[in-house]
Amino acid sequence: MSNSKATRRALLTSILALIMCVSMLIGTTAAWFTDTVTSSGNKVISGTLKVDLEVLEDNDWISIKDNPQAIFDYDNWEPGYVQVKILRVVNKGSLAFKWQASLVANAALGSLADVIDVYVKEDVTAYPTERTEINSWNKVGTLRDFVNTIPVATNGEILAKDKNATEYPSEVLAIAFKMQETAGNEYQDQTLGEFDIQILATQLMAEKDSFDEKYDAEAAWDGTYPTTKPDTLVVDTVNHIISINDTAAFAYLNTLVNDPDFYTNYGSKWKYSIELNTDVDLMNKAWTPILLSNFVAFDGKGHTISNVYVSTTEDDAGLFQNIACNDIGVTYVRNLNIDGAYIIGDQSVGALAGSSSQGVIENVTINNATVIGNKYVGGIFGSGNGSANGCTVKNTTVTIPEGGLKEAGGLIGYVSNDGNPTTENKIIANNTVENVVITAPTIASGLVSQPNSSNTGTGVIVIENNTLKNVKITTADNSADLYVSNNVTGRTIVRNNTAVDCEVGTVIATADALVNAFANLKAGAVLFITDDIDMTGKTIAPVTGNKAFTMYGNGHTISNLNTTERALFVAHSGSSAYVFKDVVLENCSVNSASNYGALFVGDGDTSDEITIVNCHVKNCTVNSAKYAAAFVGYTAGYDVQNNGPVYSDVTIKDCSVTGGSITGGGSTAAAIGHAGGNVDTTSIVENLTVTNVAINGEDAAHTGIAVGTANVGKTIITNVTHSGVTGNYNTATVVYGRFVPGTTGSLTVDGATVNP
Repeated sequence: MSNSKATRRALLTSILALIMCVSMLIGTTAAWFTDTVTSSGNKVISGTLKVDLEVLEDNDWISIKDNPQAIFDYDNWEPGYVQVKILRVVNKGSLAFKWQASLVANAALGSLADVIDVYVKEDVTAYPTERTEINSWNKVGTLRDFVNTIPVATNGEILAKDKNATEYPSEVLAIAFKMQETAGNEYQDQTLGEFDIQILATQLMAEKDSFDEKYDAEAAWDGTYPTTKPDTLVVDTVNHIISINDTAAFAYLNTLVNDPDFYTNYGSKWKYSIELNTDVDLMNKAWTPILLSNFVAFDGKGHTISNVYVSTTEDDAGLFQNIACNDIGVTYVRNLNIDGAYIIGDQSVGALAGSSSQGVIENVTINNATVIGNKYVGGIFGSGNGSANGCTVKNTTVTIPEGGLKEAGGLIGYVSNDGNPTTENKIIANNTVENVVITAPTIASGLVSQPNSSNTGTGVIVIENNTLKNVKITTADNSADLYVSNNVTGRTIVRNNTAVDCEVGTVIATADALVNAFANLKAGAVLFITDDIDMTGKTIAPVTGNKAFTMYGNGHTISNLNTTERALFVAHSGSSAYVFKDVVLENCSVNSASNYGALFVGDGDTSDEITIVNCHVKNCTVNSAKYAAAFVGYTAGYDVQNNGPVYSDVTIKDCSVTGGSITGGGSTAAAIGHAGGNVDTTSIVENLTVTNVAINGEDAAHTGIAVGTANVGKTIITNVTHSGVTGNYNTATVVYGRFVPGTTGSLTVDGATVNP
């Protein structure tokens, strides 16, 4: 069977991320030990829980933590195909721990997950020499089974390193993926989806104190919910405070708050606040979300709830099911940290709460969370009438997978003013979203995906003074936005928010999606090509000015795209920046009757930046009345209409042109037809390979392999290799046709200054 690029792409993107969800910060001191103390020469050092994962490659163990990589080479998949990797879990800390391996989906799995079986075996010392050897291993089901059930078949216990030992203690685990022999043709060109291999580690009772080894017995919750109220949950009926003093007490909270006899035993709920007096580790055991209803507040008092695991097909998935309050107006949730959460549900899904009907959320931090749902998905809560202020969501993914519906936000999926005739504004302010990836088929944003200020009074939703840092937002339909994606009634005020190093993009996997992306292109858009795209019979409308965008091709090929415009993507740049990375074009053509023609950017006049890196052109044709090239027809910085100058930087690096032809009536070359049409332009061509291309310009003086004409700006050409090039290029200068510097131009070829 020939390679399936779509299948290989999906599997290769399943990067083996080392996610170590533990009961304390990995590589730092344990939760109940905090620092190093030195007194009178006696040094007291806290224990550390530190886990690493290594893969056996060529008889060497390679750390995935130090060298993140895709460890499975998914190529040539077909029925019966087997991939095996031997992994080693290593205890590099000073405390013993228990570990468990699992696969965690980052998005919805594709159909291939149903026909790839997973086998595991411990204590494997070498790779099997025959594929039949894995038949004796422990078969844990299909890949979908393995992801959805997280079996305990792959686990162990590792003691800490003995002081006299030379190597860290470890346990070896082999994992094999095998495509079922019965998989039929319907599984050709199918994708798998994305998943991580996750090592969950938590402290093991092994080290002894002055009494025994059981001092940390309370550190591990086994997933059992107490049937009666533990003594560590204290209800103060005088001061109306419910105190949570250990994990068992927190696990019992859901039973307590929904007890029909609560009023009889303790009085009205709306008088009570709940206080968390300890850190809680839920150990990635199945957690039932708490319905927090009609209490004054839940105060975390700065404590951390870690390793929350919720996997359900129901709505309202999160640590809390819903934060509601029908009796007193609002319930406050404040001063709480959640570190490590995997939350998956249907609609209304968030790390803190699925819904927040009347929740006022303050000073809550979400860290290291994966949040997945089909609609209304947020880093803090999925949907509701609640608010969030002074909160942080970081190192988190918020995902509505392909086939799901809409509305994913870094903070909140959907929020409304509930239709009441209120004059009071709902404020969502002073929050931070950092290192977060937000993905949805449609309607996604960094803060609130969809605010709906539907009340009948004058009150509106105000989203202000929030900060985004390194946030990536993508949809499949250009509906992604930085702060707010869909302001339903126009009665939401979005102001004074800031963003640093953020990307708002569109995921493009089909020809229609590419057409739609350019038809609805927003300035500053980021386009992510996620599959090879055949554009036969399709055309796109190239940019004609002032719509900066970035296209990440991810090594995929766009083929059979043809136009009579100046270029496939940017006909005229306007005063905007354009970036292309890892884009491959094959069997495409530009037949321009104008003076400009190129595959990527036809007329680069007035653009402040054009960057084309690691892009490759195969068997394409370009025809233009004057300036012609594979990448950029014409570059210049000065914008007369806008009373410039515009300082233009054009970079074409690590690119190639193979086969096809480039024909122009003026300056013609593979990289840039006419470079430096203004003194404010710097044009750089670096590491260009040109093979078997016919290049024909006006004459030899106007035709070069890299650049046709180097003009009054600065042109730098470095490391151009070529073979089999035909046409009328200047055989004396080869890489450029002519140098016409005027009084300002400069040309450098391989570090040497060219004199006019």
